[in-house]
Amino acid sequence: MRRLSLVALAGVLAACSSSSPVTTPGGSASAGPIRTGPDLYATTAPSPDPRVGLAPGLFDAEEAIWNLRKLSSNAPPEAFLGVTNSDLAFKGDYAFQGNYNGIIVWDLSNPASPEVVMDYVCPASQSDVSVYGDLMFVSGEGLGGRLDCGTEGVREQVSSDRLRGIRIFNIADIRNPEYIANVQTCRGSHTHSLLVDPDDTFRGELVRIRPGATVTLSQILTALEPHERRLDWGPAQGTTMYEKFRDMNPHIALPLAPGGGVPASGDLRLSASAGNKPIRFFLPEGAASVLRRVGLDVIGDVETFDQRTYLLDESERTATDRAYEQLVRDAGQFGFTRTTQRRFEQIYQQLQTLAEQHPDSRYRQTQAKVARIHRSVWQTAGFRSLVATTETLLSVDPRVNMGREPVASAAPDSAPPRARPTVDPLPARPPRLPERSANR
Repeated sequence: MRRLSLVALAGVLAACSSSSPVTTPGGSASAGPIRTGPDLYATTAPSPDPRVGLAPGLFDAEEAIWNLRKLSSNAPPEAFLGVTNSDLAFKGDYAFQGNYNGIIVWDLSNPASPEVVMDYVCPASQSDVSVYGDLMFVSGEGLGGRLDCGTEGVREQVSSDRLRGIRIFNIADIRNPEYIANVQTCRGSHTHSLLVDPDDTFRGELVRIRPGATVTLSQILTALEPHERRLDWGPAQGTTMYEKFRDMNPHIALPLAPGGGVPASGDLRLSASAGNKPIRFFLPEGAASVLRRVGLDVIGDVETFDQRTYLLDESERTATDRAYEQLVRDAGQFGFTRTTQRRFEQIYQQLQTLAEQHPDSRYRQTQAKVARIHRSVWQTAGFRSLVATTETLLSVDPRVNMGREPVASAAPDSAPPRARPTVDPLPARPPRLPERSANR
């Protein structure tokens, strides 16, 4: 699938924590004292480093944190205490925590007080977990993992009771997962990744309220709820209509709904426009027709939308499109250089021309907008610093002398290139060592 791409420079704010959950099962944890940096939003690392000299401990180790704020620490259920955790997956308000003894599911709707909603004992290192829709996939690699999730392990070298591969659970009822299948592999599964079938992609309606009409989000969802089984929400996750709508419309800043239903702060009053800008949102395919049939005739414009709606046909793609895609790929492989930037400047002008030639093409207008953002990022001081570092480390520019000449400030053609030193070729075979006498 072809996508509009944006290369951006991201600064990562790091944090370090030294402790595990620290209290008895079911209680809230109380780790040792936390040393914090001087400012939660500071971009300069604290000095002295608060990690230096932290006191050790099993459940009361001191912690250090910077640019993060800890909301809570919670102990796992007793069967998982002291056992290695592996990976995390997320669905709606739930976090799925892999553990060598199985899976724990936490309800994070109140981040300050997470609750265990399910703990499923099923040993098999390392229980890396992924979630897609109503399915949960769990890796099993250890020789002691059993098909029946038993805790007694497997003693025999060869056994039909052993699980080495992927477990699959139905989590439609997240509090009562159903172990429905497994896939045995030759050496087991240490970890795994999910690939979504290209045919299982988003397809819906991009809609706009009729001019002059208004309706609340709760009115729309209440009208659709009796017909939910007929509506395909695609990859949108969530157990309630509100959660599914929220997942389908990430461009709308809707709050979480800890108690289910539509929270008061999320019950938007929708209209055709706001501040002279049109308001559009997504609904499942056929939803506008359902609303009309039940008497809620408030939907005006309806546009069928899928993953290819704003893509170009192959016949419409130009050499400029291909050049831009190649440039993005190159930039992703340490291509942050002035040569790449000069290539981009040429492509940028061509993309703006294409947008002017196709004023009604949403693809061309969005592509030009992405290119403008792309260009603004590459013109920042932070990006110029990255260019200098990249060219120094990769010796792209022969004038670079281990960073002593600031590359980003050098004029493109201010000095002739230095000749690279010649290197003698390696001999065809290693020289033979002189034979040693057996009698020494």
